[in-house]
Amino acid sequence: MVAIPDYATFQQPIVAVGKFGSGQGELKYPAGISIETESGHIYVADDGNKRIQIFSQTGDYLNEFGYQHLERPWGILIHEDNIYVTDIGHHAIFLFKLPDLTMIKRVGTRGSGSEEFNQPRQPAISPNQHLHVPDYNNNRLQILTTNLVFKDTLEHKTMSEPEDVKFTKNEIFVLSRSNNPCIHVYTLSGEKSRSLVTGGGIGMKFQGAYFFCLDRHNNIVISDCSANQIKVFSPEGDLLHRIGQEGHKAGMLFSPRGIAIHNTKLICVSNNINFCLQIFSS
Repeated sequence: MVAIPDYATFQQPIVAVGKFGSGQGELKYPAGISIETESGHIYVADDGNKRIQIFSQTGDYLNEFGYQHLERPWGILIHEDNIYVTDIGHHAIFLFKLPDLTMIKRVGTRGSGSEEFNQPRQPAISPNQHLHVPDYNNNRLQILTTNLVFKDTLEHKTMSEPEDVKFTKNEIFVLSRSNNPCIHVYTLSGEKSRSLVTGGGIGMKFQGAYFFCLDRHNNIVISDCSANQIKVFSPEGDLLHRIGQEGHKAGMLFSPRGIAIHNTKLICVSNNINFCLQIFSS
């Protein structure tokens, strides 16, 4: 049985790397994050520099790619040897291949039809191996094959401005930002089952977020960019832990964005205004 991470010990980052700039290891408004499972390498969507940067788990700069193709990379997902990058400037999704990081395919232009997007956000792979892309301003998920062939759309009246999507074996978790930020839970067929972790105000469970993730026990980990904290909720939506301190100094959080968990022990956050990548571990 896999142990639940001891989030109470994740208060200070063990690594905080990066500064504002365009050089190697420097960042401008980093957004989404994904971790390559086998190597543990951390891929960061470096929005302001129109590229993806790769770091080791000790924070060392390793490589970068995508600047010939990307305008505003936002979401990133690594699945097997595929790297999917959503671009909110091009209103498209790109497919790159490991290990040589070659761009294989681009799908999307601005619009509301099939294979058209309006600011696509953080994608995810479903249990049946389909790619689900939150189509933010079209209020829907677009469903594609892993080779970026359009299959279907998933829409619901509660799916307003979807930012991020995650899957369990039987359910879809969607973060919507609209007037009252919330995580809505749907069946795999798209029927609404419940709402969790309602946000939107100072007294609410979270104030605002662009990204979240699920750990192996389906705890919900949200980078609350308005409260400048990471918050951990139970699968039922109960607040369990708050992680991080607000501020602009090293090790502090201010407007955190992308978040990921590796082996349930490591949390990685791109700190959008502090221009750095932070790694927390027990």
